[in-house]
Amino acid sequence: MIKKKKCLFPKNEYINAFPIKKEKISAKLSIQILIVFALIFLFATSGFSADPLLEESFESGTGQTPPAGWSVVSNCTDIVYFNTVGTQPACSPYEGSKLVEYQTYGIAPGCYYRLRLDTPFSTVGWEGVTVAFEWHEDPGAPEAQDKVSVMWSTDGSSWNVAEEFRRYNPVAGWKFKMVVLPAGADEQENLHIAFTVSSDNGNNCHLDFVQVIASSTTPPVTLTVNKTGAGEGRVTSMPPGIDCGSTCSADYTVRTDVTLTATPSPGSVFVGWGGDCSGTNASTSITMYSAQACTARFEPEKSTAIPTLSEWGMIIFSLMLAGSAIWMIRRRQVS
Repeated sequence: MIKKKKCLFPKNEYINAFPIKKEKISAKLSIQILIVFALIFLFATSGFSADPLLEESFESGTGQTPPAGWSVVSNCTDIVYFNTVGTQPACSPYEGSKLVEYQTYGIAPGCYYRLRLDTPFSTVGWEGVTVAFEWHEDPGAPEAQDKVSVMWSTDGSSWNVAEEFRRYNPVAGWKFKMVVLPAGADEQENLHIAFTVSSDNGNNCHLDFVQVIASSTTPPVTLTVNKTGAGEGRVTSMPPGIDCGSTCSADYTVRTDVTLTATPSPGSVFVGWGGDCSGTNASTSITMYSAQACTARFEPEKSTAIPTLSEWGMIIFSLMLAGSAIWMIRRRQVS
């Protein structure tokens, strides 16, 4: 189920994005951390506003039936549920009213339960493909190695492990996880992802709110605003960039939704949009798949001034002359 966009890094859980051990951080992990923070900086400074490539909160899953496009594969009995509450340990959904529960409590090692996306999505035009999700951790069964593997595939049958996260944590709660997939996941016509839980006599495992994000490799495109008509006014944009006024064009990332708002100056009225925009409402939205140009038309406000005394005098005089002329014509007709 597609939900409203949420903050990419909820609840200040940056430190939980990777399972960092007390030993010396490996070079691979250091590189991953650098990539993640580079992505944070890029998204924060580039005006990135496109929807995630994928967003799933599992609201439409019921019982053992996953949402459309997803399936469960296991080498043991399929025991993945889409519930309103979690058990063993008890927990509530992170997002909405549903969560994913892998019922691995007390299940011996060797069983795996793979929740996979069968309906692929495209990453053509995107790089740094990143899987973000909420993973519930708890202090039960500390010796157990039950874990989730974040996986990806370009054909839906050959799967690659990108990163793994244990369920055990001395501090219970939802933990934000984020994994940058290898470069092989970029620029793909079809990409599948999966979350595979491996049992180890531990507790149940819980997952919620999956997002896939990326950085566009397509050059930005330009939105231009032109003003027409005899009136005056200003056009602004959200995301910011256009304030026309003086700044009447701006570059945006491909697929960005831009809202333009026209504000007439005193004595003028906004008439409507033209070009690649349409309608008569003050605000209009456009999706930037390519360079676009919109026209805002402003016209002078129609005068509703009350006539002056001299103007009223001329009106009355004109009516009197007209009345006199009509009287003369009728008198001649009578005579």
